[in-house]
Amino acid sequence: TKLDTALKDPSFFCWSRTSSQLVVGNKNGNILVYDRRTRKKVSVLGKHPKKITCGCWSAQTNKLALGSDDRTLTLSNESGDTLEQTELKHAPIDMQFATQKRDASDDSETHLSINMGGKSLLLYDLKEPDNPLELAFSSKYGSIVAHTWFGDGLMLLGFSDGYVVVISTSMREIGQEQYSGQFHKKRLDSIAYSPALNYAAVAGDGGIKLVDLSTFKDLKKETVTDLDGSVAKVEWSPDGHVLCASTKRGQVATYLA
Repeated sequence: TKLDTALKDPSFFCWSRTSSQLVVGNKNGNILVYDRRTRKKVSVLGKHPKKITCGCWSAQTNKLALGSDDRTLTLSNESGDTLEQTELKHAPIDMQFATQKRDASDDSETHLSINMGGKSLLLYDLKEPDNPLELAFSSKYGSIVAHTWFGDGLMLLGFSDGYVVVISTSMREIGQEQYSGQFHKKRLDSIAYSPALNYAAVAGDGGIKLVDLSTFKDLKKETVTDLDGSVAKVEWSPDGHVLCASTKRGQVATYLA
């Protein structure tokens, strides 16, 4: 199916995790929310004054978070109406809704984690938006390329100089490094986590390494080296057993772990 968005120069798109909606943003800061089930299109002009760079949907409330080169974050309802707007120190390049463990019986989403230009990570508290927490890391790691939440309030971060770092987000240990190690010598391009296997896929230096997060050991027999060019993105299937990788030359490959 071909979707006519009527948007020039699209820069971002993302499917909702709970509904049939797709959001598309462009370099002018405009967005289109498309419902695949009803085929309804909602255009929102001027959502941001500059390029939409990243975003995500809440899995519980279906709210839409968007980041832009104008160094702002917007939270909107599923129709694209702005609910909150917050200025950021740097332009965001990635963001995720997540749960910070406060109460063992409460799994509600509590935070947005925002990669601010690769320079630092912002924990934006959805209940206390006026008190965000900025986390910075050692310069030896390079810039933050990607991050993902896993386990019981832990976060996995990948850095440009090949390092992988695990931190805790619990209130008692917030920001404390639980592990750090270098898995690629030249560069790291992407990371992804499989809850089913408790493996991290760490892409860089033209290949992909699988890391067992229970031991932080590189599973050398599972290393992928047959890709055409640098990896652009890695992602696990919903069941956590199939790894998909795309390269900057347009190749897409899947692997059964």
